[in-house]
Amino acid sequence: MAAIGVGIGEIIIVAGGILHSDWRLLGGSIVGLAIALFVFALLRTSDPECLDPRGWGRTAILIVGCWLGPLDAAAVVIGAISWIGSFFLCTVVAWRLSRRHRDQMVHELHPIFDTPLVTAIAVALVVSLIVAG
Repeated sequence: MAAIGVGIGEIIIVAGGILHSDWRLLGGSIVGLAIALFVFALLRTSDPECLDPRGWGRTAILIVGCWLGPLDAAAVVIGAISWIGSFFLCTVVAWRLSRRHRDQMVHELHPIFDTPLVTAIAVALVVSLIVAG
């Protein structure tokens, strides 16, 4: 599903870039998507069945590539820093709030902390848009 949505979005971006002769938008989006595909492939290779909750929602990385690619360098760098920082924060909070009971892990988490990758992606997209705007 995510690949179809991102593929359709990328086709629209390519068409718009060609129509308006905006080569920075076109090239940046394609390069961003290529980097996102590489990162997605690394995550998929390391956890093919997505059993680790830190990787849940990894298909959203494809959207990040299309989003961050055309932006200026400051927005990309600050977006990436906020992505890493919020992922780390969510992971630490999730680790801190979880507790072990015998052989099973019991979570008392909010979905924001239980899916750190999705939360980090959302934060990075918002921060990069604010910086680019």
